Amino acid sequence: MSILRRIQNENSNANPPQKPDGSEPLRNPVLQTRRVSAPTPTTTSDTYQDLKNRVQTKLLSTLDPSMDVSQTAEVKKTIQELFEQILNEENIILSRPERSRMFEQISAEILGFGPLQRLL
Repeated sequence: MSILRRIQNENSNANPPQKPDGSEPLRNPVLQTRRVSAPTPTTTSDTYQDLKNRVQTKLLSTLDPSMDVSQTAEVKKTIQELFEQILNEENIILSRPERSRMFEQISAEILGFGPLQRLL
């Protein structure tokens, strides 16, 4: 039996509640009170994005602003060390591909053109 039929059977067995003025009964009060929005599939994406933003913000706050950005290899190495340190401090466990992807995204946003960097 479907859920809708079960609810309809419950409603037909019970006395239908009436409006406060006593005029006519309310229909399907159970359906009205049980409506819930469907879960969105972007929750995982939002969580990853929040984590990336948090790590990136912390990394930028600890990064030395007087660093010479023209020496990309040294800056990237420093970012890598700080990135690993932040993940260890906050006990963030990521798989190797996730860790690599997050590092590449963060370093591209700091040193390059963000999401466009990999296309260039």
